[in-house]
Amino acid sequence: MFSSFATSLLKHFAINYYKTNELAIVNIEKLFTKTYKVKPIVAEYTGNTFNYVSIKMKTDSVRYIYEFNIYENRLLDTLKKFGYDTLAVITLIREMKFLECTWLNTPDYYVDDKNKV
Repeated sequence: MFSSFATSLLKHFAINYYKTNELAIVNIEKLFTKTYKVKPIVAEYTGNTFNYVSIKMKTDSVRYIYEFNIYENRLLDTLKKFGYDTLAVITLIREMKFLECTWLNTPDYYVDDKNKV
């Protein structure tokens, strides 16, 4: 359990981080929402160096998960192969690295047995 001091410290850190990076956070959220609506994607950095990203890509019937070094050509080739907007996805990945954001996703939830993503 966190002490009240630790909880207060974490809250203060989160508030300061958001205030400092608000414009970048809002921009990445807008870009992710726009990109996801065109073609669902999930991105997650898999190390503390922010050089490796795991990407979950969805087709009509299958979900693929690949891990890439963000500087390798295979990343762009795979995004193109699955019909993603490569510029948008690369921009997202770069913004994530800049913000040290480890994961972008949208929650799945259901109302009356209907997916509301």
